[in-house]
Amino acid sequence: MNTQVFYTDETTGALQHLNLVYPQEAGGWPCCVSILAPVGTALLGLSVGHAIEWEFPDGARRRLHVDQVIHHDCPINEGTTAPSHG
Repeated sequence: MNTQVFYTDETTGALQHLNLVYPQEAGGWPCCVSILAPVGTALLGLSVGHAIEWEFPDGARRRLHVDQVIHHDCPINEGTTAPSHG
């Protein structure tokens, strides 16, 4: 899996980068997000240029726009072991 996604949170204008991973691989590095986490599920399968938008019960909205997808592990994770949670 280990797919890097660069996206813009159009609600706030923030540029974000994360590494989508299987659940058992999440939690070791700050940039690793499980495909089962809300943002991971939202971005899973989107291509460059696509966006996903949803509305919360209180009327707030969130829109994420995919800027770049790289189908390999984040460089800081390659060849390393995630820190233990001793």
